[in-house]
Amino acid sequence: MTVSISPRRDASARPPAKLLTVQQTAERLAVCEKTVRRLITAEVLRALRVGRSLRVSEDDLQVYLARCR
Repeated sequence: MTVSISPRRDASARPPAKLLTVQQTAERLAVCEKTVRRLITAEVLRALRVGRSLRVSEDDLQVYLARCR
């Protein structure tokens, strides 16, 4: 079994962004969960799949909001 070790991050590296559930993302956007899923499917909003769940990083949500303005 091979174990991979991630490279060390220097002090200037940003911490990873918080991952939001579809429900949390919908609450922040004031829309329903189905709308968030449609945005993800249309590749307008980036998301990560964690197991069977979708997660949206706060950074990607901020990028989406900036594009919409």
